[in-house]
This record gives sequence, structure tokens and C-alpha cells, in this order.
Amino acid sequence: MNHRNSNRNIKALIACLAGSAACLMPTSIAQAQDVVDHFQNFDLNGDGVTNQADMQAYQTLVDQQDIRADLDLNGSINAADMRLAERSVAHGGDAGPFQFHWSVREIWHQPDLGDAPILRDTQLFPQFDFGKYPDEGYQQMMISPNGNITRWRRNYDDWMAAHLEKIEADLIEAQQTNPGFRYGAIDYEAAMPVWSCIQRYNSSQYSTWRAFVASLHRDEFDQQFLNRVGFTPPAGATQWRDLDAWGRVNLCEASWNHFGQDFYNRTLAKCREIAPDVKWGMFNMPKFATGIRIWNERREINNDFGWLLEQLDFYAPSFYRAPFVTTESAPIQSQDPLKLIQWYRSNVEELERLRDRFNPDAEIFGFVFAHYHPSTAAGRTMPDATLTDENLRAALMYSRLFGTDGLMIWHPLPRVPNPDKPWMNAEQLGLEMSQRWSPLMHDWQSGLVDSGSDDDNSSHTADNLDDGPSKMNDGKTMRTAGVSTISGGRD
Repeated sequence: MNHRNSNRNIKALIACLAGSAACLMPTSIAQAQDVVDHFQNFDLNGDGVTNQADMQAYQTLVDQQDIRADLDLNGSINAADMRLAERSVAHGGDAGPFQFHWSVREIWHQPDLGDAPILRDTQLFPQFDFGKYPDEGYQQMMISPNGNITRWRRNYDDWMAAHLEKIEADLIEAQQTNPGFRYGAIDYEAAMPVWSCIQRYNSSQYSTWRAFVASLHRDEFDQQFLNRVGFTPPAGATQWRDLDAWGRVNLCEASWNHFGQDFYNRTLAKCREIAPDVKWGMFNMPKFATGIRIWNERREINNDFGWLLEQLDFYAPSFYRAPFVTTESAPIQSQDPLKLIQWYRSNVEELERLRDRFNPDAEIFGFVFAHYHPSTAAGRTMPDATLTDENLRAALMYSRLFGTDGLMIWHPLPRVPNPDKPWMNAEQLGLEMSQRWSPLMHDWQSGLVDSGSDDDNSSHTADNLDDGPSKMNDGKTMRTAGVSTISGGRD
């Protein structure tokens, strides 16, 4: 174990031994960062670069008081928006393609999306229906049904053989029901394969794995286990009780990471063997707590996922936890719109940092949802509400402007309605996509205005402005079961 990980374990263990629950809870978020300086991708005319022509395009939006010129989503077009546009243009740079992908898994009643520019090229594989996933922890693979742990190696080998066999069967079925899918997103997030993440954020798995390892080595060290995970006990130690506090944590870390890496590596290898033309990613990987600031500790944990990030064709972060923002009345408090832009900036920057360090060829597709996720305050309080105009615009606009490669749209469509999750059905979802999402998708996929010159990019026209969103004072969108209507003007 390197010095950094050892120090981190010591800090966490001291907190735990002191009886502090904070040892497993995320670091609290401090005050907001400084105002965002610029956008990475400010290609408003869709010509593939950010330059002065895009400033001309933005000025056209400002002159017409088009809502799309409100870059910070605070409800007005002012000097702050203009400064943001000017700094983005000054930063310049290439702008890559931006696409929307359909990650709605239930294909038996797919909705009509109208003219929404969404590619149906993704297959989502949930952890409860893809292979045999040890969602409670890796000890599941090693303990016999009667609770015996002495046959851990045979149990593990049997589990992995059954898991890989089922992976093959599940993939063959997916290729039959959804032929030609290009992206495979695996939702394996219950048992993260990195001990530093478990130690920090999952007290249940931390305790159960520690208990399993302690029981296995209670009378004497299982040498096969130690050899397999690469742990060497200190001189004179013959059993668990001979290890000091740091040694016990280090053995837990070495063993958890070994079996986690083995499980994930072999899973990905089997996927590529069966579907070699598919690009593979892991949903919400790495699983880091998100906020308007990413702390150094979180970056260190993210770095511990490097061995996995190196293998993925795309990163699939969850954008479900963006701050709730609305100008309408709501049963929960609306956040400052500034937090939205800072939230997307900090999270996309962290994803780009990880990509630059571990896998420069990986694509980044944020996962979004038409409702608020049940884990958020908005989702718990308003389970049937769809995204506010502000949250929807932020998801599409900031994902593109900060430089991701696109978005993946997730939505469950169960065969039987679930009263605990009163989300839109297929017909309502289709209307939501075609009426509310589609216009914004067209705007932010290829630029807000069309190029009017092919020579020096010095002259551009606003050909499609008349088809865009309403001007600032024309009204606001009201959401009712997936159908949007326009209400009266604002006072």
C-alpha cells in the first residue's frame, strides 16, 4: 500500500475508533466557488470551433432578448451573461459533436419521440438483471448457503463461473431484443470495487467485509487468501488478533480491492468477448459524491478507480443531483441559479481531469432523468414532478457548453404502474420528449444559429431564431404529465 492510502486509512480509522459517524459520511460542502469564468465549448453557430463569430451569434440573441442568451439562468439577460460569453469566446478552441442517447431499457413499449434528435443506440444493464452481482458485498461470493467460509475459494470460483455464464446469456438476449446497440451501460454501483470508497461512504459493507475477513483468519491466517490478495503479515503475526489496527484495515483494503478488480475486470472482458463492437461504460462510475465543489479527498478516491477508468470506452456520470432551481412556487426551496452553473462546471471538470489522466479517448455522457431522482429532496417531495424549465435547460445547455460528448436519457417503463414511483408512462414520456425536450435538444446539439458563410467565419445569420424558444417576456412553461403548455406573460 502506498503512503497516501496508508495515511488516509489512518485518518478514517481514528475517526471510527472515536465513535464518529462522520468517518463514513461525505464531506460537507462549503461556500460556492467563484463565479464561472468561461465555457469550454461556446460554439453557438455549430461550425466546430469557438471564435468571434460565436460572439456575433450571441449578440443577435441578446438583441432579440431571446431566452437562450440567459447563460446563468437567473431570469434576465445582463452584463454577467455578456461577460461570460466574451470570456468563452476569448478562450476559444475546438468544439466536438454532441449527441443524445436513449437509455430507456424496457423496449416492449417504447414511446414516439417525435423529431427529438435522440439516438436509440444504447442498452442499459441493471445490476439485478445482468449476471450475478454481489450487491451486499464480495463476501456473498465466498460464503456457503449454510454460512461456511472455509470453502471460500471454491465458492468464489463457482460464483464467478455462474456469473460469466449468465453474462453471456444476458448479452445474447439483449442483442436479439435490441439489435445493433452501440453503447452498453452496466449499472454495477451497489458494491464499489475500491476500498477507499467503501470506507468513506458505505458503513454496511465496511462492517460486513471486515467481519468476514476477521472470521476467516480468527484462528490462523488462511495463507491461500493472503497470497491471492497480496498481503504479507508482519513478522510474528499468525492470526487476525496479532494485527494492529492499521494492519487490519490494510488487509481489508487489499482483499476487497483484489476481488473487486477481479470481478469487474472479468465482467468487462466477457462483455467484449461476446459483443466486441459495443462501447462499454459503467453507470455512475466512479461513484463520487457531487456538489459545487469537489474536495481533494474525493479526487483521491476517484483516482483509486483509475484501473477501471482506463478500460471504459465512455464515462457515464449521474447528473441526477443537480441543484433544484425554479422561478415558480414549489414545496421545497429553490436554490440560487448560480449553483446550477457551478455544479455542472465542477463535476464536468472533474470528469475531464479523470479522462485526461487515465483514458484520453473515453467519451463522457451524463445520465439525466425526466423526473427528479427519489434520492433527492425534490424527488422525495414531488415524486411525479418533471424537471423545471431551469433544470431542464441546465442539463442540456451546460452539459454541452462545458464540453461533454452528450447525454443519456434514462427512464423506467415498467409493465405494471408503480404507485411508489408515479412517473410518466410511455405515451406521456413521448410527449415530454417531443414537446419540451426536443426544441432545446435541437438548439444545443449543433448550435443556436446557422453559419451563413463558409469562407472566413466572419459573417453569420440567425436563420433559425424564429423557431427557437420564446423571448424573455413571452411566457413560461407549465408542466402537466408530460405535456407542456404556455401560460400568460410575466408581470
